[in-house]
Amino acid sequence: MGLPLSRRSCGHARRTRGSSSAVAGLPLADTVRRADEAGAAVEELAREGLWSAQTPQAFRRDLLERARAAAGDRTFSDDAAAVAAAGLPVRMVLGERRNLKITTTEDLGYARELVAKGLVGIPALQPR
Repeated sequence: MGLPLSRRSCGHARRTRGSSSAVAGLPLADTVRRADEAGAAVEELAREGLWSAQTPQAFRRDLLERARAAAGDRTFSDDAAAVAAAGLPVRMVLGERRNLKITTTEDLGYARELVAKGLVGIPALQPR
């Protein structure tokens, strides 16, 4: 993920009237199936309109604080879910396929492999 994606997300959050939030992501391309407890596929979900959320997620500070206060003891998978649960709009911004979201230790191991093989780099952020 490069700095342009961060700037694009933050810029969208600043410019969008009525939203003031932006979450990078990709329209879902994979087939999604719901399975029962035994692992049997019971339903294929329509992927139209579904996005895979990435980072960065950008929010106007007051909206994020309001969403966190409204959340109370509830937990959410990310800040965008808390903002949406508070009834505030969240806009999706086209992300990048190479923007790895590291959530699990397996994700971290995969990212380390890519860096070790020189297939991806970690951009150095320079202060403005």
